[in-house]
Amino acid sequence: MADRPDLVVQVRSEEGDNQRDLLLLTGQLRAALLDLDLDDVESRTGGEGPAGSKGAGLVESLVVKLGVVAVTAALGKIRDWAGRSGRSVKISIDGDSIELTGVTTAQQQQLLDIWLARHAPAGS
Repeated sequence: MADRPDLVVQVRSEEGDNQRDLLLLTGQLRAALLDLDLDDVESRTGGEGPAGSKGAGLVESLVVKLGVVAVTAALGKIRDWAGRSGRSVKISIDGDSIELTGVTTAQQQQLLDIWLARHAPAGS
């Protein structure tokens, strides 16, 4: 959809992870997202986290091409996956980012609701 921005989801490595571990975890998240009615979920392999980040500093990214499904459904899948895996994820829309790590599911949902409200179409 041309009028909908893509979601960019970064899965960050933890201490002891290697590239293979991170690829496996990101592949699991991609598979969960593909259960939704999305146009596509593209993998972007490689990259490094910000300077001073914990762990190995490796990052794998997914670009979520939104289709008929609401953004909230995709965010719910990402939130649930992050909670189950215990991993940190950074989600971006048009350069505005939120990182989910170390908080309860309810807290994650509150943060996502506030963040998503900033991206709601005008008049909704």
